[in-house]
Amino acid sequence: TSTNGTRIFSQLNGIYKVTGNYIFEGSTTETTLDIKVDGATVHTQIPRVHSSVDPTERTHIYVGSIDSGSYVSATADGSSLTYDVGSVLMVERLA
Repeated sequence: TSTNGTRIFSQLNGIYKVTGNYIFEGSTTETTLDIKVDGATVHTQIPRVHSSVDPTERTHIYVGSIDSGSYVSATADGSSLTYDVGSVLMVERLA
């Protein structure tokens, strides 16, 4: 949507694992998943999601450096795409 959605803020510099586990419905075009740090895309995935096999579950993982005070968010873009209950975004500090 045009809102900020969910943002997860890191409190320490480090290497983080960002995992998005999404349940989707209704996409009628190519779907693009982005994991972003401070609004800039750091990883993109283009999974197959199509309304003929709803609902579809997809996992998107990024591992990389994230600075203290930065925020992590994730977006999904596809025509008529909707998130279903049970979708999860998790951020873990590894080192």
